[in-house]
Amino acid sequence: MNIGIILSGCGYLDGAEIHETTLAMLAMDQSGVSYQGIAPERPQNEIVNHCTQRKEGGERSILFESSRIMRGNIIDLDSANVDDYDALIFPGGFGVAKNLSDFAYNQEEYTVNPDILGFAKDAAQSSLPMGFICIAPIIMPFIYPRGIRLTIGNDKDIASILINKGAEHMECDASNIIIDENNKTISTPAYMIGSGLTEIKQGIDKLVAQLIKFIQEGR
Repeated sequence: MNIGIILSGCGYLDGAEIHETTLAMLAMDQSGVSYQGIAPERPQNEIVNHCTQRKEGGERSILFESSRIMRGNIIDLDSANVDDYDALIFPGGFGVAKNLSDFAYNQEEYTVNPDILGFAKDAAQSSLPMGFICIAPIIMPFIYPRGIRLTIGNDKDIASILINKGAEHMECDASNIIIDENNKTISTPAYMIGSGLTEIKQGIDKLVAQLIKFIQEGR
C-alpha cells in the first residue's frame, strides 16, 4: 500500500497541522503502510509567526514548508499521479483554509484550489479511499455528490456552510470518525475540538485503520 498525504505548509496557523500529520504517519508506519507527501509548489497566502500568532511579511513555498514535516519524502502536486496511490489523506491546519482553499477569507462563498480539486476528483473517480482530518472536510463537498457524510466536530457555523454546499454533517468527538461507505471517505475532527494528542490520536488511528480496510476491500 502507498498512501498520499496532501499537505498545505508547515504549522497549524498557516499550513498543515504538524501533530495531525505526524500521528497519521505514525499510524500508517505501525500498520506497515508506505506514504508520501504531496503539496503544490506555490507561495503560501499568509505567513504567521507561531510565537506571536501575528502575520509576517515575506514569501514561503507550500511545497518547501511541507517538506519539513515529511523530511523530504514529498513531491510537487504537478508531478503526482493518482495511479501511484491506494488512498489519500488530507491533514488539517489553517493551510487547508488558506492555501488549498480560500475558506478563511470567503466563508460561504469559498472555493477550492483548482489543482488540488482536480487531483482529488481524479482520485475519487478512481475510487481511491480518502481520509480528511480537522478542517480538511471543507474540501469534500466539492469532490463528492450531494449528501456526502462528514464531520468537522460540532461547530454549527461551519457545519451550516457545509450543509449549504450539499454535505450531510454529523457531529463527532475527536476520538471518533464519520464514515461514508458509498464514497469510501472517513473524517475526524482532531484539533477542531480535540483537547490534546491522546484524544486526537484515537480518531486519527481509527481513520487510518478504516482507510486501510477500504483499500483491502477494493483489492
